Amino acid sequence: MAAFQIFFSIFLFGFFFLPQIASSDTNCKPSSCDGTQNLQVTFPFRLKGSQDKTCGCGPGFDLSCNSQNQTILTLPSSGYFVVTEISYPEQWLKIGDPEQCIFKLLLHNFSRPGSPFQLEYPPYDLHRINSTFYNCSSNVTDTHSRYPPIDCLGSDDYKVLIAPTGHDDHSLPPASCRAIGTALMPPIWLMGNYC
Repeated sequence: MAAFQIFFSIFLFGFFFLPQIASSDTNCKPSSCDGTQNLQVTFPFRLKGSQDKTCGCGPGFDLSCNSQNQTILTLPSSGYFVVTEISYPEQWLKIGDPEQCIFKLLLHNFSRPGSPFQLEYPPYDLHRINSTFYNCSSNVTDTHSRYPPIDCLGSDDYKVLIAPTGHDDHSLPPASCRAIGTALMPPIWLMGNYC
């Protein structure tokens, strides 16, 4: 039994620490898209074009740079995201929509299949709310406060409004509006100006 414990301990040491040792190689020095200390990329992530393939945990941890020197994460089912912060000790990263319209991602079923990451929501939005998006003619001027416009989804030709699905204030959306989709939204996003 003691021999098994020693073997298991050595196995665990190799499993957890050999990648760290490999990442300390000179080819795996921290790197960034803008050449500064801002948002340093290091193991388990790898910055494509700056660091060797052995510097990261695999394709799901590959980051890249865009033409604005922003760090980009690609999620296979959802597209490209700007990485705004990485906490290596706490093992999390924050991402944002490069077009600065997170509602577009949520409306189009943001998902992460094929990705090594899990979604985690801050404590204030553990109970997400099913919300409905409405496409309305551009001449809608009197929007009820329960149907605020989302400017980044609209255009000169139409407006997009959002409201919690099945809300209880009995107000109907404007007559020129039609439902175009639903998404789970953190409640904090349904309380103010969105864009």
